[in-house]
Amino acid sequence: MIIWRCKEPKKGKNQMKKTVVLIFCMLLLLSLVFSILILSIGNETGSHGDGQNEDSAFIIWGTRDYADETYMGGETERNASRDVCNTIHGFFVDTQRYDYCKNFWGPDTQPDQVYSNVSYCEENYNFTAIFYKGHSIGTSCDVEDYEFGEHWALYAAEGYGEEYIIDYLIHDRMSSGTHDFAFLWTCGYGSEDMIGEIDENGHSVGMLASWMDTTGLEDDGYASPDGGNHCFIGFDNYSIWFTNKTTYGDFDYGDFVSLFFEYALYDGWTINDALDAAAEETHWQSSFGDCQLYTGYLMPDPHGPGQSVMCYMRVWGDGNLRLLRGEG
Repeated sequence: MIIWRCKEPKKGKNQMKKTVVLIFCMLLLLSLVFSILILSIGNETGSHGDGQNEDSAFIIWGTRDYADETYMGGETERNASRDVCNTIHGFFVDTQRYDYCKNFWGPDTQPDQVYSNVSYCEENYNFTAIFYKGHSIGTSCDVEDYEFGEHWALYAAEGYGEEYIIDYLIHDRMSSGTHDFAFLWTCGYGSEDMIGEIDENGHSVGMLASWMDTTGLEDDGYASPDGGNHCFIGFDNYSIWFTNKTTYGDFDYGDFVSLFFEYALYDGWTINDALDAAAEETHWQSSFGDCQLYTGYLMPDPHGPGQSVMCYMRVWGDGNLRLLRGEG
């Protein structure tokens, strides 16, 4: 009787192949997972200036001094300033994209508070945006061998005759150049002859130079954005009051600036696009470039009673900057 013995397959070699394939697949899967995690983290914490969000800060400053009804707007303008700043702060909080978000309008707008916050943000945040509502005034410094002449300042909480927020003392606290957006709703500091200078010793004059740590921004960042990831908005001559009407509907300029921040934050639009949208809604113009903030508006001239002077809102630097980092 012949017994046929079936040969059993050799399991060891096949099993080893299966194990190697399994290990390879697991390693491939892990590498994909880590790649996704790295990309995700990169989208939230990009390096400075790369259009991504990393520990961003936003701060509002503003004076309570609106005593002169003729040239400051009186109590009505003060109340509007307070309310609009509260609204803007709420927009930034709602985004949940700003790790440090403060509204210091009013009693907390003190020079030392401003300077310490500049230092804190420069040392701890990759992107800082600031908004100030108030007034401007000339001042001086006691730095030896200083050649710039007059310095420039902002009113603090108590206003005229009290201690001011001074340009070079802001710049003295700059350490990393991460104040990327500054919007000063005050007189004069957006004009070409007041952008300022920084000398070889790091001493500055002018609000643009001091907040932005540069004097090289494009002078019309709305029409020709320079792509430098810094944007400064200010006024050439006198800033328009929040309570002034835009002449369309019942909108005023408090509505304009509120809508600007709303579009920039809720919709993630660039500075220029948010300006366009705010202008269209409040002026019934097709763009910011067509509205009187850009083309010019008249304000009473305190140096010539009974006379008016042509004024403008100026956008310096990169109008394509976004306040929501990583959008677009």
